[in-house]
Amino acid sequence: MKRFFYLVVVLAVIPVLSCTEQASLKFIEQDGVWVPDQRSLTSFAGRLQQADMAGASAMISRAFAEADSLGALKSTSETVARLSDGLYSRLTGEGASMRDYELAEAMLGREVLCSTLDPIDFKRIDYKRGRLNLNRPGFMVNDFPVVSADGSECMLRELFTERTLLFIYGAECKECDRMVKDIQRSPFIRKAKADSSLNLVALYTGEDRGGFKPGLEGWTNVIDRDNAVIYENAFDSGMVPSFYLISENCIVDLKAARSLKEVEKADAAARLTSLDIALEPSELAWGGQDSRWAIHALQGQFLPDPVRKRR
Repeated sequence: MKRFFYLVVVLAVIPVLSCTEQASLKFIEQDGVWVPDQRSLTSFAGRLQQADMAGASAMISRAFAEADSLGALKSTSETVARLSDGLYSRLTGEGASMRDYELAEAMLGREVLCSTLDPIDFKRIDYKRGRLNLNRPGFMVNDFPVVSADGSECMLRELFTERTLLFIYGAECKECDRMVKDIQRSPFIRKAKADSSLNLVALYTGEDRGGFKPGLEGWTNVIDRDNAVIYENAFDSGMVPSFYLISENCIVDLKAARSLKEVEKADAAARLTSLDIALEPSELAWGGQDSRWAIHALQGQFLPDPVRKRR
């Protein structure tokens, strides 16, 4: 009987410990308010990114439930707000993927259910939601007027008639100058110019037009006519300089990368994307093709491959 009792206790404790370990997120008291420990928060965000969507949703729910309870002890919404701000910045930073944005969206959906929120907090959440969908991977890139070096005007999206690398930079910016040098000596950019595999567009933003560098050879160089990046946050002004990878139908593939290595990695991944469509032996593919053929998706174009047969 005793052995049976111990077995029941052990079986009951292990899942609890496993869940606690999985969702461990430390909060520390700071100036009379419970706030998430930054190192713990970074680790938690990393585990979110590795978990499947169901597991990540459960982790988010537990984390916000705990933050809400700790905030209630101090009669403040700051605990929830600090958790939200910390996760949001980690999930939507440089090189964020489509799934990272889905996690951020799920996080904001859980945050609005917290009982400690004040009216101003809902405005903060709405602002984040607006930012979340701006130039989000998988979404249409923002559009606004630009001016070329010869004074001709057009809309930014008109420049994206093919797969494009967009470089955004400004005036009196040492980091921008460093990136321009990286561009000039990059083998990846030299190859893109040589084989025309990428359309290259450089967008200058800033009130000081004297900082405009139309000399990026082989690039389409334009100016943000109305300073939409600075005043309307048309692209994240906190991420200038940065690179965006945009498909030929103006969909963002990579947002706000700070290095060409990140761009090269994303570009290679997008070009290798393929899709095998398996059909039953009695079924036919498009155009009456035999179902043993594979249909490959390469940059949005479906191409039959008669060599690779269905296994």
